[in-house]
Amino acid sequence: MKLANNALRTKNMIALLQDMGIKVGKKDEGKAEVSCKDELVILKPASQEEAENFAGEIQALLQTGKTKPAVQRFTLNDLLNAEIDAATCVNVQMTEKNKRSLRALLPILELDFALDAEQEYLDIKLPSIAYAPLFGSLTYKYLKLDGETLKFNVKEFLKDHREELVLIDGEAPLLLCDAEQFEKKKVFYAQKRLDENEVEVTPHVFIPYAAKPPAYTFVLDTSGSMDEKYGTYGTRLQQLQKSVIKFAEALYAFHPDATINIKQFNNTIGHVGSYKKGDLTTLRMQVNGLKAKGGTRFNHHLIMPK
Repeated sequence: MKLANNALRTKNMIALLQDMGIKVGKKDEGKAEVSCKDELVILKPASQEEAENFAGEIQALLQTGKTKPAVQRFTLNDLLNAEIDAATCVNVQMTEKNKRSLRALLPILELDFALDAEQEYLDIKLPSIAYAPLFGSLTYKYLKLDGETLKFNVKEFLKDHREELVLIDGEAPLLLCDAEQFEKKKVFYAQKRLDENEVEVTPHVFIPYAAKPPAYTFVLDTSGSMDEKYGTYGTRLQQLQKSVIKFAEALYAFHPDATINIKQFNNTIGHVGSYKKGDLTTLRMQVNGLKAKGGTRFNHHLIMPK
């Protein structure tokens, strides 16, 4: 399982594109939406014309020297026909017949797509469940049948187009690219002219998609001195407990796959627990259950790595 620090990376990407003069933001503001989902950078332009403009702007943004990523443009039928061509069938004798039938059906069905809530699949609703058995008769590389919905795995598809920008035409077009293209560029410099003699330059660094979920360790002082009052906010320990819980909640919001290890020290050092996001209730309970007692032997218990 990989780190899915998507909320922070999306916020970072919006700021980067806006400062580079690319009009992204909220849909209700009439702007193209942008989001980061693991390896994917997803732009949702309002129209096909806007999608083409965005493709050119992102190309220019990612250009290094004279090299810029190519734009590969597909219609939904392009994607489905390619899937049908490469598909296999358990009943080998029926393979070509079923493929011919599906190819003939596609122009008639006039299918469209919508990106699913997890932003990993194009959901393609069939007009009738009656078509499902024919589509389900084949095994595909990126496509699967779920009831009367075809699901096209754009996340896997983009792994074969890592160096390109993928533009998928439709009522709600999509522009996709692998986040590594932004990561390779390292730094982007946004320029804003202040007057005829002065230009403000702001550097931007795109937050990378980490390969491993992070592990954090909190080491908490629970010695007797933590039982002292701290202004009007209760004891020092009570304030520490509130801070640890809020910090853990914030980390899980940005790093859903993170592990948080909590240790306490007073006369001795002890392991309080290890927690994933689903253990947040237990984390709160065990942190709030800590008691202040004993002395503070910080240097004795904590040895910094060399």
